[in-house]
Amino acid sequence: MEWRYVILATGAVVFDLGMGLFFRARYKAAVHGRIYVPLLSPKLARLYFDIGVKKYNAEDYRGAAQEFDKSVALDPQFDDAWSYRGLSCFELKEMAGAIDDFSHVLQLSPKSKDAWYWRGRAKRELRDYAGAIADLSHLVEIDPKFSDAWCERARTKKEMGDWDGMMADYGLAIQNNPQSPLGYHCRGLSGKAKGVWDGAISDFDAALGLDARAMADGKYRARVYHDRGLAKKAKGDDEGAIDDFSRAIEVDPKRADLYLDRGNVRRVLGRWQEAVEDYSRVLALEPKNTAAISGRSSAKVLLRDYDGAQADANRFRKIYPQKAISGAFVVW
Repeated sequence: MEWRYVILATGAVVFDLGMGLFFRARYKAAVHGRIYVPLLSPKLARLYFDIGVKKYNAEDYRGAAQEFDKSVALDPQFDDAWSYRGLSCFELKEMAGAIDDFSHVLQLSPKSKDAWYWRGRAKRELRDYAGAIADLSHLVEIDPKFSDAWCERARTKKEMGDWDGMMADYGLAIQNNPQSPLGYHCRGLSGKAKGVWDGAISDFDAALGLDARAMADGKYRARVYHDRGLAKKAKGDDEGAIDDFSRAIEVDPKRADLYLDRGNVRRVLGRWQEAVEDYSRVLALEPKNTAAISGRSSAKVLLRDYDGAQADANRFRKIYPQKAISGAFVVW
């Protein structure tokens, strides 16, 4: 690799790497030309990697992948750069690229648990179920407490139609790591999908009842409260559902769907003003949420706020000119 450089009048040198990056340094000697600097490649690879991670965290996955391209070109042994490029490909739905990158990580670091996990997930996305199960099975042999791997293998079996195998894997996730909420949560979701409300609620209770450190992620805790609320609603426990939706909102107040679900239950229970307030919170977060517009309009009719209902009906039509709101009221 060569650096072209220019010496400024101040004595500073500007090096051009030919990849859009410039490096300034003090340089006393009056020289010019080119310098061969292969030993600096790992440092430059780390610089591109750090830029890529920032872009990845900002959800600029395409930009991140481009930075990781430069990083691995400079240092082909940089396994973290390969891994992050694989994650970027995964987020971009480029699963073949993700599998290639995680395979490269495994060549460099055969015991990388994350690489086995994400390659298995990418294979499942491509419906390579046998490949996914092989990777995830190898991972749980390496680390039986890796709850995500058991749950991901369970999801793979579900897509294959193997319900018993799926439930067995969720059980193994709990058995091998009983202090992780993930196994309970995932098994509860499966029970909810099957209409086994009591079993689902019991699993959600178990997840939420773990040590506070296990549920320290507020957004994840909100998900479990929300799922338990949906199970309670389906079972007919409307007040219990409202309580869980409210708990979820306390820890993740920017999720519009939480207000929407709570508003729907309140409207059914005849608590129309509270429903209107919930729908309004949804629309503050998502102004074009037609379910909230429709629900609020319906609740306003029941409150005899016909002008407000009309305004919401008009708002709905602006979004969907060819549709009318259906429900418990007449579109004006």
